[in-house]
Formats: sequence, structure tokens, C-alpha cells
Amino acid sequence: MNRTGDLLARRMPKLTTAPLRSIPLLSILVISLLFTAAPSAAAESRAPRILIDAGHHNFHTAEGRYAPLVTLLQKSAFTVGSSTSALTPEVLESTDVVVIANALHVSNVDRWQQPVEAAFSAAEIALLADWVADGGSLLLIADHFPFPGAIATLAEAFGFRFVNGFALRSDLASIDVFDIDAGSLKRHEHITGTDLKPPVAQIAAFTGSAFEGPPTAQPLMVLSDVYEMWMPSRAWEFLADTPRRPGGGLLQGATLLHGKGRVAVFAEAAMFTSQTAPEDPQTLIGFNAPNARDNRLFVINLFRWLTSSVNPR
Repeated sequence: MNRTGDLLARRMPKLTTAPLRSIPLLSILVISLLFTAAPSAAAESRAPRILIDAGHHNFHTAEGRYAPLVTLLQKSAFTVGSSTSALTPEVLESTDVVVIANALHVSNVDRWQQPVEAAFSAAEIALLADWVADGGSLLLIADHFPFPGAIATLAEAFGFRFVNGFALRSDLASIDVFDIDAGSLKRHEHITGTDLKPPVAQIAAFTGSAFEGPPTAQPLMVLSDVYEMWMPSRAWEFLADTPRRPGGGLLQGATLLHGKGRVAVFAEAAMFTSQTAPEDPQTLIGFNAPNARDNRLFVINLFRWLTSSVNPR
């Protein structure tokens, strides 16, 4: 008996020896309440767990280019970890959300040109798809060429078809702005919209690719008709005969319900972090860019949506 119970026993000896029928009902209820521990906050909820993949030669990792994302998530009550191994049942059991950003096959790490090999094995893809269908969440991010080619088969497991190229504006604008009023940023009940508090009405991206989604996907970021898809055989090498196609209507961000789980797919990586342009340190990319006023809120809302089954809001 604990200290409190021992003290009560000393003060109420008759209650411990009298027949049960002689104890008033109210007294029984009082004693029951005294000896019943209130549930702790830890038992009722826990911090959602985010795992950022670093086991597939990722260009963006928790310790590297996504360190600002880690800081933002930790300040928003998420637990963030990193994995340098292949996807296994043990790895997936340790998290609520898997983040895969700009994965590459080892053969393409220092060779950003065709052919682009798959970063994930068929066994990993099947395992991840089953895990999501059973209630897990996936954030899949693939920037411009060659990254879409490395995760093409993984994306197709969820019905998404990436264009392995660059989404470039024909008007040569340097920043891709997605806006609710312009229709390029679509409303989502939990992620975007002017009715959210605080609202998420404008976000910026920074030269990615694009994809087509399955009919059940909910578009978030839609390219306008000023975009063209350039598909070079070597990154950043744009020639007169480089294959091109219209980009209008393709997606750069979308969500999907997959079985019991959730999937978010994006074709741009820098919008989730904060950095500067390699050729010009004065040019801000990501959270701190002038047109990225709502990027931080967008990212927080996205992760809350991905983890809503952990702690419903």
C-alpha cells in the first residue's frame, strides 16, 4: 500500500473490517476516487514521430540541408529522427511519418545525368506501401532532374507519375509563387486557405519538377500555363534540342489518402527549409525568401495533417 493508502487505513479502521453492506454507497465512491490515479498526459498523448531518411544517398538530410526543417518541427512539438539504413519493418515501426527527400542511387550521387537508377529496391517499395496502407504516413519529395527518376517506381506505387526534368517559367521569373487567389495554391481543409487561423494563402517554391497524380489525390500546388517542362539528359544543361513539353496543369504538391494512411508528394525540396543560393549568398531560398511568407505555416499544417491519427486535433 502506498503512503496515502496507509494513512487512510489508519484513520478509517472500521471501513476495512465492516461488512460491505454497512458501508454507505457515497463512502465507497469516495474511497474509489482516492485510490484511482488520474491518467497522465503522457498516457493520453505523445509527440508525433518524424523520421527523415538518410539511407538512400539523400541530397537533403536532417543533419544537412534539412536542419532548419528539423528545428521548425521540434519547436512545433514533433520528435524528429534520422535513419541511415534501408527501409525495414523495424525502422518503420519507430516512426509515424517517413520523410524521403531527394534520394539517389549510388551510381548517380556524383553523376547527375542519364541513366538514372532507382534509389529504392522493390522490397522496400512494397514494404513502405503496405506500411502506409496500414496507417503510416509518407512525405515524398523529389526536386528537379535527376531526383524524380530515382523515386519514379516508389511514386508510382501510390499512383503518382513524375516528369524527370525541370519545371521552368517561360517568363524567366526566378521564384515560383503559388497563391490561393491566383488558383495555383489549392484550398485544403487542414493545410491551406484564407479561412485557416492563421491563414495560408501564398507559398514559394524554388525550381523543381512536376508530376501527375491519381484521381483520388487532392492537388495543393498546380503549375500555370507559363511553365514548361525541360527534360535534359544532364542536370542544368539546356540545349536547343532538349526535349520539352507544356507544364500547365501538372502538380508540384498533392496529398492522398492511401488505405488507413496518408501520403504527401512534392516536386520541390527547398520550400521545406532555409538556405541561400550557392552562386549568391545574398539570395534567400526557402523559409526566409521574400515571397515565402506562409511556407513555415504550410509545413507545420502539412505535418499536423500527416500525423492527425496520432493526436487528432
